Amino acid sequence: MSSPYSLRSRRKQQIESPPPVETTTETVVVKSRVIAETTVTRVVTPLDSGSLTTRHWLGIIAVAALVMLLSTYCSQRLPTPLDPSPANDRFSELRAWPFLEHISAVGPKVSGSDACEVAARRLILDELKAIQDATANSHHRLEIQEQKPSGCYDIPRFDVDGFTICYKNVTNIIARLGDKTRDWKQSQTSVLVNCHFDTWPSSPGASDDLVSCALMMELLRVLTDKQRAAVPVDVVFLFNGAEENVLQASHGFITAHPWRHGIRAFINLEAAGAGGREILFQAGPGNQWLLNAYLEAADHPHCSVLGQEVFESGAIPGDTDFRIFRDHGRIPGLDLAYIQNGYVYHTEFDVPQFIVPGSMQRAGENILSTLTNLLHSPYLEHPADFGDRRFVFYDVIGLFTVVYPLDVGEIINYIVVLIIVAKIASNVGRSGSPLDHDGGYTLRQFLQSVGVHVAASLTALLTTFVLTRVTTLLDLVLTWYSNPVIAFFMYAVPSAAAALYIHDKYVHRLIAPKMERWLAERASFDAHLAILGLIMLVLTFLKIASAFMLLIFALFPLLRDPLLAAVEKVSGHNGCARTLAIVHMICVLPGLLMLIYAIGLVLDIFIPIMGRSLVVANPEVPIAMALTGGSIFFVMMTASLVNRSMRINTLLKVIFVGVLSLYAFLAVSPQGAPYSFDIAAPHPRRVHFTHVHRQVYGKDGRLEIEQNGLMAASYDYRGADDMPQVFDDPAFVPVSCTTSNKFCELPYYFPVADWLPGTAFRFKPLEEKLRAAKTTTITKLSKEYVSPNEIKYSFKLTGSDHITLFITPQEPYHVSDWSFTENKKPEQDRSSFLYLSCVGTDCGRWEFTITISNVDNESVECKGHELLIGAASQFLHGKDMRSRALDEVSAEMERRRTEKGNWRWAMTANIWSADLISRYF
Repeated sequence: MSSPYSLRSRRKQQIESPPPVETTTETVVVKSRVIAETTVTRVVTPLDSGSLTTRHWLGIIAVAALVMLLSTYCSQRLPTPLDPSPANDRFSELRAWPFLEHISAVGPKVSGSDACEVAARRLILDELKAIQDATANSHHRLEIQEQKPSGCYDIPRFDVDGFTICYKNVTNIIARLGDKTRDWKQSQTSVLVNCHFDTWPSSPGASDDLVSCALMMELLRVLTDKQRAAVPVDVVFLFNGAEENVLQASHGFITAHPWRHGIRAFINLEAAGAGGREILFQAGPGNQWLLNAYLEAADHPHCSVLGQEVFESGAIPGDTDFRIFRDHGRIPGLDLAYIQNGYVYHTEFDVPQFIVPGSMQRAGENILSTLTNLLHSPYLEHPADFGDRRFVFYDVIGLFTVVYPLDVGEIINYIVVLIIVAKIASNVGRSGSPLDHDGGYTLRQFLQSVGVHVAASLTALLTTFVLTRVTTLLDLVLTWYSNPVIAFFMYAVPSAAAALYIHDKYVHRLIAPKMERWLAERASFDAHLAILGLIMLVLTFLKIASAFMLLIFALFPLLRDPLLAAVEKVSGHNGCARTLAIVHMICVLPGLLMLIYAIGLVLDIFIPIMGRSLVVANPEVPIAMALTGGSIFFVMMTASLVNRSMRINTLLKVIFVGVLSLYAFLAVSPQGAPYSFDIAAPHPRRVHFTHVHRQVYGKDGRLEIEQNGLMAASYDYRGADDMPQVFDDPAFVPVSCTTSNKFCELPYYFPVADWLPGTAFRFKPLEEKLRAAKTTTITKLSKEYVSPNEIKYSFKLTGSDHITLFITPQEPYHVSDWSFTENKKPEQDRSSFLYLSCVGTDCGRWEFTITISNVDNESVECKGHELLIGAASQFLHGKDMRSRALDEVSAEMERRRTEKGNWRWAMTANIWSADLISRYF
């Protein structure tokens, strides 16, 4: 047996011994004739001694983890809240905060409620009046007006079915800031800044959207300071009081207020979360000068054309006043919103304490700078001078922004694709010395490498598909909701390991006996560039601006081989795997950084949304696909290094065992609970309870159903049967539809029947009768057979100040005209949904006409009952909002959710009453 001393001696000799000398004979051939032979001696580093090991792969994983930490840090970094400066020339969150606290303390502020129309309105007017008084002896002019508009309009299908909205007397409070020496009628040009002060029925609305209103108040304080020059262009500040009623007040302003005509641009302030960094997620349409004003001036830019394209696709539920100003006012604008901590959005927990300090400071500084830039822009008066080009824009982890025209981006993308093609073409079949590692690969070897990348990606997707099924079978749906990092280990890690397994298997079973490892690495690296180039080519051809992500993934790795050659020339060692790995990771680092940054942004937005994604779509799928997509690109970026590695199957086995252990742990541990209730950081489930009075009439005009009951629904995929109130009480039963009606005689507040069908509701009969001051009535005023195939009705509808109306012609009829909006066209979907709201006492009275037509002259079997109408009065505020039964449900929920050990009670609820009637006419 050797002594330790002898072992150390041998290691020392191995370390100190010079690299082996390899002698080869090179034969020079010209036209098949041997000219000369020369003997060449080179110092060569043995390839095997430099192979990457598990230790090196752990280093690669550590690099990815550090990038993830850097991205997270930059995403959460916020400025310090500031006091006003002596010159009052900067935004102050600390000065803006008291107004936010005062108006939030009013509680939920539904349009039409005293909280909205009296208390909140008075707070806003008092604050504006105080600012106006401070400008009395200055060169600033501040005009304050109120508006009570009425109107109707259509909302196209977006994240809900398309529907029609009518409103009466909603509230707008408008302040116009200008130069006292300039009357607004002389120069109407202005910029609009918008927030809304109404809230969701169950929410105080601190982030959605009172923080924006407080921000606008602070902007006014800064802009009206006596030491500050008058604004060169007027600024209109709109505090609208009916946004949650589907954007009504903004529609009333932009279609009816006299100040609308001169508005050339707008900034809309919204929220889908409680603070953090606000993101610019929509800009336009066209008018790139407006986007440039933000990109040039914002102190802390956060924007991405990727976010804009995702939002415009309808993938993110929700809509903002941006749509109204854009579609009905034909005005370009910027749409900014808070997105972090979306768990409190539209809940009772949307209070100031959950808005991260520094959030308002950051947004205020950005908007003040952007607004100042806009007001001095020459394109405000002459936007056509700038041209109308689409741009690619994005920020790099919040440090700086990149922006360039889309057509220029297309040229860059095509050039990069051509460079990739040229690189591959130069490597296919190229001869070279194996000692210099400058030879090429065959076309077959290249195509095999492409196939391995594709097979690895498909394996990752298959692994994720299996895991989503396992997650559902183990009742672990949404288990990552309270702790998103769990999703990373449930989907990103195993899918990446599965893809790497395919590469490892291919390299060590098929490549090792047939092909030089350095050559296999080069083929795999070029194959990954080819795949990225192909995807980028398709996206560019389709004019998808988000192709910039593929550009980043491909552009920097193209520098790898030249950089590696330079490093090897300086070091004198060719083919060292460690050197290759270092240079490789340096070149893929920008792409890896942007990939992790983008995935983090997607998860910040979508994970809270999955708690309200309704019952149709399994939320595991989009989250798993987002993480798996990131894993696929990560593996694609690094997989070529497997060709220069020793077997990594031990590492992969450890990962798979770890993933299996994680699933087993989550299945039996409280840590697998999707929801949690901590008053300091709530992650509650969203549910809905309605005390509903239902009257359903048959085709013969007789009352078939009249009942009072408790309607329960869950906004998540787990469904109502998973709610403890439902599965602990056998009195809750599924709802049975008795009419041919998409909305199933249910009091839908929005047209979401495709996502939350009638089968998702549970109903429990109640002895307590709904006692509302204004019950729902539908009276037919007239019915006229205009022709054999056309019937015209007139109706009177009465109810609360918020009524949802369902209109369903019976086959073969369709609605061909009505009095709500113009140019009514037959819908493919037979049922129509309308939302009617108003402000004022005794305002819930509506008269309207409907014409239905048998356009195809089909046989009619519904004579005498051709039209079905359902209407539900929604009692969203006041004494009629909650019955005794609803108070008991709320009290039990608030008591039980604080108890430890039963996560199903960790919930927050929308609770109100509804009176529904359904009749044939």
